[in-house]
Amino acid sequence: MAGTAFILQGRRREADGTVTEVVATFAPPVQEPDDGSWYCEVACPGVLTSEKKIYGVTAEQAVALARSLVSSQFDHYGFDPIRDS
Repeated sequence: MAGTAFILQGRRREADGTVTEVVATFAPPVQEPDDGSWYCEVACPGVLTSEKKIYGVTAEQAVALARSLVSSQFDHYGFDPIRDS
């Protein structure tokens, strides 16, 4: 993944009282040369099994869809967002 545009962090308290934190890293949007679509690559070890390219018609849509994916995965796995930078 080339560069970092922003990150989202999440945290959850486990049953034994320990705290687990995860960090989602978002690369800047990239335009595909063949078809003009845009993607935003996101990595979030502990939540996503691998880096994902999230596609949109515009750069803004690709970023919004990538954020939405991570937010829904945080919710699914019980992580509360703690920082958006």
